[in-house]
Amino acid sequence: MSQETLAPFSTRSKSIKKGIYEHYKGNTYKVIAVGRHSENLEEMVIYQDCSDESKWWIRPVSLFLETISIEDKEIPRFRFLREVEL
Repeated sequence: MSQETLAPFSTRSKSIKKGIYEHYKGNTYKVIAVGRHSENLEEMVIYQDCSDESKWWIRPVSLFLETISIEDKEIPRFRFLREVEL
């Protein structure tokens, strides 16, 4: 698919702010950007482990924004904490 026919990012992707997020297990991560998978164009979140900056992760937007069930309570997989300058 050429750049000319590439659809704009979804509203869900645009809702993801650059900044620090807390994973439901307690670790913190810095969201750097939202991009696309090179083969299937799936929207992906690119983020870095705050406790070890050598660790980078890429996760589909749908999984990054999903809620999970813990002890019959729905919570976000990642919770936004604050914006940071990149």
